[in-house]
This record gives sequence, C-alpha cells and structure tokens, in this order.
Amino acid sequence: MRSIPRSGRFIVILATIAVATIATMTGLLLWQLRGQELRHAQAETVSLSRILAEETTRSLQSVDLALDLALDRLQQAEKLGFGIDEFAIHAMLRSRIEGMPQLRSVFVADANGKIRSSALGHPAPNFSVKDRDYFIALRDKPELDRYVSIPASNRVDNKRTVFISRRIRSSTGLFVGVIVASLDIAFIEPFYDSLRLDRVSPTALYLDQGTLIARAPYDETARRERVTLPTFVAGDNAVDMVHTVRIETDAPGIRTYRKVSGFPMILSVGISDREALNVWQDTSRLILSGAATNILLMIAATVLLLRRIVHEEALAAVVRESSNQLRAMVDSAMDAIVTIDSERRVVVFNPAAQAMFGYTELEIAGKPIDILIPTRFRANHEGNIAAFRNSGVNARMKDARIDIIGLRSDGQEFPLESTIARVTIDGKEMYTAILRDIGDRRRAETELR
Repeated sequence: MRSIPRSGRFIVILATIAVATIATMTGLLLWQLRGQELRHAQAETVSLSRILAEETTRSLQSVDLALDLALDRLQQAEKLGFGIDEFAIHAMLRSRIEGMPQLRSVFVADANGKIRSSALGHPAPNFSVKDRDYFIALRDKPELDRYVSIPASNRVDNKRTVFISRRIRSSTGLFVGVIVASLDIAFIEPFYDSLRLDRVSPTALYLDQGTLIARAPYDETARRERVTLPTFVAGDNAVDMVHTVRIETDAPGIRTYRKVSGFPMILSVGISDREALNVWQDTSRLILSGAATNILLMIAATVLLLRRIVHEEALAAVVRESSNQLRAMVDSAMDAIVTIDSERRVVVFNPAAQAMFGYTELEIAGKPIDILIPTRFRANHEGNIAAFRNSGVNARMKDARIDIIGLRSDGQEFPLESTIARVTIDGKEMYTAILRDIGDRRRAETELR
C-alpha cells in the first residue's frame, strides 16, 4: 500500500477538522433547536393552563353564584314561612340550573341529611346524603361555608359527579342543612378536550389533595390514582398561581400546574417530549441529511484528491528517478555537456564541462553562456543559436558539427567541437551542447603537416 505524502496528510488533517467542525456545529445547532422547542412547549402549557383555569374559574363561580342566590331565596322563604320541601323551592332551584349545562342538579338536604327539595323534580327523591363528605364536612365544621367533594357516583343516575355544597343557617345561625350543586364531570372533560392543543396532552383537574376530578383524554386508570401536587403560596399573585415541573418517567415531558382561583382545585396541563419534539425531529432529519451529505462530499473529494496526489507523487518519483539516471549519465559522460534555456542561461554543467572550463556548477548555474565564449566571438555564437532556432529542423541533433572557441575561467582560449540538440520541456526550448576540446588534435594535425 502506498504511503500518503506529506501534502496528503495535511489535506487529511484539514478534512478531519472540517468534518469534526460540521458534526460539532450540527450537534450544537440541533441541541439549541431542541431547547427552543421544549421552551416553546412549556410556554404553550403555561398559556393553555391559564386559559383553562380561567374558564374553569368562571364556570365554578357561576355555580357558586347560583348557590348564593338560592341561599338568599331560602332565607326569604324561611321568613315567609315556606318549608324547604314546598313546590316554590323546587321551582326556584329549577330556575338556578337553567342555562348552566355544567350543572346536573341543585338540591337541599336538611340537618339530618335527607333531601327535601330538588331541581330535578317535585317531590324530591327519597335519598339521604348524611354519609357524603360534602354534608359531613359542613355539619361538623362550623367554620366552613363551602365544600367541594371528591368525585362520586350520583345516586340518581350513577354518573361521576363533583358536589359543591353550601351551609344553610337559620336566622339564629344554627346549622339547618346544606344546599348542593352537582357538577357534571361528563361536561368538563369534553370541554377540556375541545380546547386542548393537538400536541398538548393530557389536561387534568385535581382537588388540592391530588384526587382526579376530570381528565382529557379520558383515562380510567388515572381515576384511581392519587398524585402529588405542588404546594402553592397563598395569594392571588399570578406568579404564585402557576408551577412548571420536569417529569422524568418512562415518558419524559413537561407539566404545568395552575391553581384555580378561589377553589381547592389545581389544573394540570402536560406535554411529552415526544410530542413537543415532533417538529424538531423533522427539522433534525433535514439538517442531519444536509450535514451528512456535506461530510460525504468532503470525504469523497478528499479521497479523490489523495488519489491524485499519490498518483502525481508516483509520477514525480518516476520523473525524479529518470532525472537522476539522466543526471548520472550526464555526469559520467567523458565529453563536456552544457544546457542553456531560451534566454541563454546555463542550467546544466556536468563535471567534464567543469574540468574543461574551470568553473564549478554553482559558479556557472544561471549565468549567461557568453561567459564561456571570448568576447569577439559572442555575437557570432548568438547568431548561430538564432539560426538553429529558426531553422525549423525537426531532428533532435544538427547534422553538422560546429567548431568554436571556448574561454576558460583563467582567460585561456581553446578550440572546441560542438554538437547541438534542441528539446522542448513544459513549452520551453532548451539547447544542449556536447563539447569536445580539439586543441590536442589540432596540434597533432599541425605536427603531421
């Protein structure tokens, strides 16, 4: 397996940092959006609890007002000498429940708990309520004037009912009975269900001690359970009337409790995290899909870039190896080899050339080729190069050799035989001359002659 070049490692590090950044920022964004959704859900429970508590208070207050008016009529009837079992009392009670759908009935029981008059009919049904909590509490506790019962089955129709009772006092202040309004729970639950928001559930009404009165949606199991409710500070301060808690159970969520003003009741509005985060989950899927797509694209681009880098590095290694082999061949050549670029600057100067001209490669690299030619021959040499450049000869080597005069570093001139080749590298022309000192041969030819 090919190792990753240093530049590739840097790209991998950058890609890793970018992926980690995208993942981290996406996580933080989703967490922030989740918190916003939960806070929004909590605000919804607070708002809905206020609306439902106000409506519940109005409904109970209207019942309380009906009982107040009925008590006034009973006191007036006592002064006029009417008994509480007469038809006039029945008619008065009947008028109290008209236009009040939340009331099933209003009835009057004497000091012994026997029902003496009822809005449902005359004469009153032969029932006793002396065993009911709403009768016992007002009979045994003179300081109480009103009592709200725990939910119980109505003895007339067996339907679940909450009873609100008021003490009836004689003109001398003695306990002579109770007047009771039966509140229809079957009216309360559909009312709560109609106002409940789609994702807010459940809505429930409790007595202060935790007994369930009504719940939407209806749950038979919840009726038998008694819950622990928060304690509210006495007073009508709006801040003191509401309490929001976090529920950590099998179904975590948020629940807001609100005191029903003037009555021993607490309204509860809840929402589960699953319902509260429905929209967040849909949004999260889109965000995660976008982030995952970006990460995959980044990984794919990184892989492709790494492949290209590795491929180019392999090609570069081949080129370097070929260059090194060529360099070794040039360096081992017995003849001097000099290469110049299109601007006539020296780029290759092999050891044989260094020995011939007396310059090191560092001294001559990048210098004009003119440094190796006597001044009087430079113009002629430049013309020869230009003619060769413009000749249009496609062959790599020029057929004819050129005899020129070279100039050593110590100023000594000597005859040279030159063979020139032209190559194009990266669009740039390079000229390579293979030089041979022909001074000894000239001297030998002169001696022969």
